Amino acid sequence: MSWTTLRVRDVIGRQFNIWHHRDHVRRILHQMGFSRQKPDKRAREQNPDAVATWIQTTVPELKKKERRARR
Repeated sequence: MSWTTLRVRDVIGRQFNIWHHRDHVRRILHQMGFSRQKPDKRAREQNPDAVATWIQTTVPELKKKERRARR
């Protein structure tokens, strides 16, 4: 689960009964040194050798099946 400013705002509101606008929460977090986070584009436990093998063997077969299905 990722933490959005709305989720942080809800936690602050429930914990302290202070309800900020989500843009204000974003500014507060930024002032505290937090920054927007972007997820990695690939899995951390991804095996590059297995991916290369899959691309060389499985992808061409899938493309052949796709071409046959179009006919």
